[in-house]
Formats: sequence, C-alpha cells, structure tokens
Amino acid sequence: MNPLTPTPIQAKFVAALVARGWYPDSVRIDVAFKDYDTAAGGRTAVVYCRQNSDGDHVLTGSYWSEGRDALSTCWALFRPGADEATIASEIERFAAEAEKTIG
Repeated sequence: MNPLTPTPIQAKFVAALVARGWYPDSVRIDVAFKDYDTAAGGRTAVVYCRQNSDGDHVLTGSYWSEGRDALSTCWALFRPGADEATIASEIERFAAEAEKTIG
C-alpha cells in the first residue's frame, strides 16, 4: 500500500466517479468529491476507496445534512481477487446509491 500510488481498484473507483461528475481530490488518490446546492447553502459529499491491511478495499462516503451523515449506510467491500465485472458493478451501485441518498 503506497499512499501516493493508487491501487487498480482505487484508480477505477476515482475514474468511475469522475465520469459521473465528481472531482478527484488534489492530494488523496483514493478520494472524490462533489458539491451540492441545498436550501441551507452548499454542501460537499466526499467518497473514499480505502485499502485495509488485509488488502480489502472499502468504499465509504460522508455527506452531512440535517445533523447526520447521510452516507453512513452507503458502502461496498472488495476482497483481494474480486473479478473485474464485480468491481465495476459494485462501484457503479455504490455511486448510484450515494447520489440517490444525497438527492
């Protein structure tokens, strides 16, 4: 795990989110964000693709609205050796779920 070089899954994750209108973080290789206009002003959603010490990749996010993290229940997990089709479909499912949850 090199914090400066994305894993193949992290690269796919960020590319898929960018294709959906999100922006890659300028510092972190495993993060994308998207700004939303709300009645209470602008809010930023942040999504992550972190690799743990077991080699698993975990997709999570954060979007604070009405005093709670609306993305706290949106997540996906990839074990080492996951096939490409599963990775691609789960990244898309996660992104769609996050965007639907945010509204």
